[in-house]
Amino acid sequence: FWTNTNVIMHFIHPEILYFLFLLIIPILVHLFQLQRFEKVVFTNVQLLKKIEQQTRKSSRLKKFLILLSRLLLLACLILAFAQPYSKLENTSIQKNTVIYIDNSFSMQAKAENGTLLDDVKINLMETLQQQDDKITLISNNQFLKDLTVSDVKKEIIKMEYTSKRKDLKTLFLQLEQNKNPQNLFLVSDFQRNNSNFENLTLDSLSTYNFIQLTPKNIKDVFVDSMWIKSSDRKNTTINFKVKSATNTNNNIALSLFINHALAGKTTVDFSANTKKDISFTIPFQETFEGYLQVEDSYLPFNNQFYFVKNKSKKTKVLVVGKEAAFFNKIYSQEEFILKQLSLEQLNFKDIFKYNLLILNEINQYSKPFTHTLNNYLNQNGKVVIIPSINANLSSYQNLFRILQLGNFKDLNHQPKRITKIAYEHPFFKNVFDKKIDNFQYPSVKKSYDTNLLNSSTLLQFEDQSDFISSIQKKNGTLFWVASSLEERNSNFINSSLVVPVFYNFSLENSSPKTWYYYLGKQNSLYLKYENESQEVVHIKKDAIDFIPLQQKRAKGIYIELQEQPEKNGIYTITLNNQTLQKIAFNHNKLESDLTYYPVKDWTQKGKNMQYYNNVKAAFQNFYQVNKKNNLWQLFIIFALIFLGAEVLLQKFLKN
Repeated sequence: FWTNTNVIMHFIHPEILYFLFLLIIPILVHLFQLQRFEKVVFTNVQLLKKIEQQTRKSSRLKKFLILLSRLLLLACLILAFAQPYSKLENTSIQKNTVIYIDNSFSMQAKAENGTLLDDVKINLMETLQQQDDKITLISNNQFLKDLTVSDVKKEIIKMEYTSKRKDLKTLFLQLEQNKNPQNLFLVSDFQRNNSNFENLTLDSLSTYNFIQLTPKNIKDVFVDSMWIKSSDRKNTTINFKVKSATNTNNNIALSLFINHALAGKTTVDFSANTKKDISFTIPFQETFEGYLQVEDSYLPFNNQFYFVKNKSKKTKVLVVGKEAAFFNKIYSQEEFILKQLSLEQLNFKDIFKYNLLILNEINQYSKPFTHTLNNYLNQNGKVVIIPSINANLSSYQNLFRILQLGNFKDLNHQPKRITKIAYEHPFFKNVFDKKIDNFQYPSVKKSYDTNLLNSSTLLQFEDQSDFISSIQKKNGTLFWVASSLEERNSNFINSSLVVPVFYNFSLENSSPKTWYYYLGKQNSLYLKYENESQEVVHIKKDAIDFIPLQQKRAKGIYIELQEQPEKNGIYTITLNNQTLQKIAFNHNKLESDLTYYPVKDWTQKGKNMQYYNNVKAAFQNFYQVNKKNNLWQLFIIFALIFLGAEVLLQKFLKN
């Protein structure tokens, strides 16, 4: 081990240094070769004695020099085989090399050598050098450890874009598993919506190289969302919100395809506004699939926006208790299967066949029926309870206790007006175009006071108490109406609110009308499908076929989608090779947000952080700082010098 103030010598194979113990062999040979001089009697004793002294001194010197040259020769050979090299003293700490490459779709932005990701691949292939330690390669969908440089290059060539996004916090949590110091190279465009630098915890012993790549031009046009503006038996009007990253006077062409056929075409000018609403009117179809094509080459991944209209199955509604005519007007035969029964006519097992159960003005609840309701709620059921004006208080209190709804109090004889609507509640999503402050307030004469647990307000009385509340019960939902709706007690059924409220009772959580989903999010959907088979649901598209996480319910199948699918397009949900419905997936629109975090300013806060705007500069600086000067050739030269010295000593140095 050799050092000075600036340089430290290391060995690639330090275990070979143990062979230095072999230096004792020449020493032992030298000691055993010592011989005594024999005295010979001559007439001139004085002369012989002088010659004897000179010969002894020169012999010892020659043997000592030969021993020294042999020791140095052997030592240099051993050191050469240990492969010594020198490094700067401040790079003496061994660090693992970690390379993170952002391969999200935003890296499709244009750069000098094609896209940003193409630029990364080319520069890394040209710049990466062979090194002794292994490399960890990370992307948004891979985590590969202990790779050689050749392995890294192979993986980089194969790397493709992915819909998965990895924020810096998640990345750093993965790296915390390795407790050794690291040389990190983070290559990304660092979109602002995916780069939360402020909450990062950095290792003081590691070195962080942030390589931020920026596109040549920040421009992109994409479809943000779509919705059905209107639909009747003749035509359907579809609206799209189209956005541009910058103002541009270039006319961008948009093409609408329905069932793989061109259904409409238009152009958009974003010179005045970066947001535009576009409408297409198509002939009415009960089911169709389609996509809007944007003729923009900047970010190809979001040039298609897919959507699907599935045939909606009729919702089964069961009204138990007092029969009412307004139910027939709301739950029409075109969309619903409505049945009204008295409590005496009801077979408890039949309620599990229905999507919505309305308990209309039942005077008294038996315990068996109450327990059946509880089981129904636990199996994704939806229940609406409209109390009777002549309700048996103890029966209702027992109902609240078993269903764990809270406290049921007494009948309030104070007339009240219904004055407030919870517009922000998901229950009223897409019901009102704007808030209504001066509508004709419905009223009730008598209502029940309750203290509900974990409820959310839908409609409210003027005294801030709830008229209609929603309570989530495990897998099901219960709606509580605070008063009887018979005409002698309330005019609510004659108001404009009765239709959207009771219509949404039937639709929420049971028949989602989602036209599309976004990749990379946790999506869930409920399919109404009665089937006794034990087969599982598949989701398919071309060669893609996977089984999603699913739960079988009494009236359908609940599906959760997390990691899959990864590609956009229209997929088919099948059961026993039968098509249940189609489902459309689009890329996350966060990737289209071309605003970037100011990484350069942030890296100035730490000494162990470096900022680069290209890959080559980062790795060239890294190799320069960590440059190794191989010294084994020098020790081979020394060994040859000492070998030559021994030859010269043997030939020219006389005893």
